[in-house]
Amino acid sequence: MFFIESKLFVCLTGSTWLKAVCASIMQGNNEEEEDLLVKDNPHFYVPTIEAMDYYLKTPTHDLYNMPSIYITRNPKDTLISMRHFFNYNRKRLEDLSPLEDVVEYSCNGVHQYGPFFEHVLEYWEASKRNPQKILFLKYEDLKIDPKKSEEDLEIVLNKCSLERLKNLEINKSGSIFSSVHNNHMTLEMEEQLDKITKLKLQASGLELC
Repeated sequence: MFFIESKLFVCLTGSTWLKAVCASIMQGNNEEEEDLLVKDNPHFYVPTIEAMDYYLKTPTHDLYNMPSIYITRNPKDTLISMRHFFNYNRKRLEDLSPLEDVVEYSCNGVHQYGPFFEHVLEYWEASKRNPQKILFLKYEDLKIDPKKSEEDLEIVLNKCSLERLKNLEINKSGSIFSSVHNNHMTLEMEEQLDKITKLKLQASGLELC
């Protein structure tokens, strides 16, 4: 048992994809069993820490002794993904803050889930101190080469391809789509985020651009 930590932007940094991979690995290559990813959404099988009801009842798992996986993503892509998420879930789309303000807030660390860079850096540093306990992943790295040289992962990767996952009926009902156009950053906004990203992560050895 392990959990995925993606506190700031759950479902926006690739956690759903990562959970699908984890669930498939846990199930193994058993062709007689029904495909878990067809039965339920990946979030059902691999919990995120905030969804484990620790604030409602006595904990059933010892978080301090459980291994965890942390996934993060390029700040610009994360911000736009977050924008789509809130667009979809708002009943009055016209009440959304302008994208320019969202970029400004993000650069200043103003967000209902807390500052992005500080959270990422805390896990980055913790993963370097305790690599056997925390696996730090970047969404972009998974997309570039999720398999590397492990031939046994071929079945899992086919099962968890982004194309297959987005077309599964179980995921369509919970997919996040937006009818709002113009969720594109201007060059100035991109430069602003790139600048704050380099400033926040300098000397850490972590690159998210």
